[in-house]
Amino acid sequence: HARIAEVLRFPSFKAEPEVIAHHFTQAGMGREATPEWLRAGQRAIARSANVEAIAHLNHGLKVVRSLPDSEETHSLELDIQISLGSAAIAVRGYSATETEAAYSRARQLLPETEHDDRQFPVLHGLAMVYWNRAQLKSMRQVADDMLARAERRNDPLPRLVANRVMGVVLNTTGNFAEASQNAEQAVNLYLPNHHRETAHVFGH
Repeated sequence: HARIAEVLRFPSFKAEPEVIAHHFTQAGMGREATPEWLRAGQRAIARSANVEAIAHLNHGLKVVRSLPDSEETHSLELDIQISLGSAAIAVRGYSATETEAAYSRARQLLPETEHDDRQFPVLHGLAMVYWNRAQLKSMRQVADDMLARAERRNDPLPRLVANRVMGVVLNTTGNFAEASQNAEQAVNLYLPNHHRETAHVFGH
């Protein structure tokens, strides 16, 4: 299995990542298998094959959890959970238990560093779970966290997303004047040609 996986990795074979992942898994090579399961899941999401994506990502989750704890394995699991959350939204919806589980675990896995861009898709996903469940107190807590993190970054995109989320929760709880201020900030930060592709990350 290990020899097959290594050969299939050559670009000339154009092997599907799930095939490579399967052979690495069968060979007991979890560190090599996990990134391939992740790649298979992300490719499936890109073509809207979300049920297939969930299957690949769950394979990856099972493998990565069998590996010793380390920053590398936590980072891999974080990527898997983010992708799993995205696929779960498409298949089950924002308020599904599976969606919340993916984003809640991803939040636990966020590294201490403030420079990891993955923190914002994770918090955004969790905020949308709470909004769709009308758990507005929990959503406000996430929105406060997002905005605090975003304001420490020299990057307009996190501030755009955090202000949009804050605007949504303030509007839903009847704080219309404050909601308008956050919404205006989000609109002013939005550059269509620059930020359009972020819909694939945030779903909006």
